Amino acid sequence: MTSIVILSYNRLDHTKKCVKSIRKHTPEAHENNLCGYGSTDGTVKWLQGQIKENKNYHLIENKENVGVAKGRNQSINISQGEFILLLDNDVIVSQGWLDLHAAMSQQQV
Repeated sequence: MTSIVILSYNRLDHTKKCVKSIRKHTPEAHENNLCGYGSTDGTVKWLQGQIKENKNYHLIENKENVGVAKGRNQSINISQGEFILLLDNDVIVSQGWLDLHAAMSQQQV
């Protein structure tokens, strides 16, 4: 399983697109560890809804902007996957993006 760590500070539009693309293009076993920190645009409320709808989503809520390093470390600390992937909230993934088996096979060529 892969633990996907996504930080979100405002930019709800980016976060929605990122999370929706992961949901659409990630059949592999994964968890989403989302960290919202100090957002004022409804991001944390939207993330709370995602947590309720998806059992493999986890949320760390910080009341203030704790910075990228601390936010990532908080999310990594709750990760349960064999692999940890740090993903910015403005990334849109596409089909096959997390196929680790295919990636490992290509490395051995």
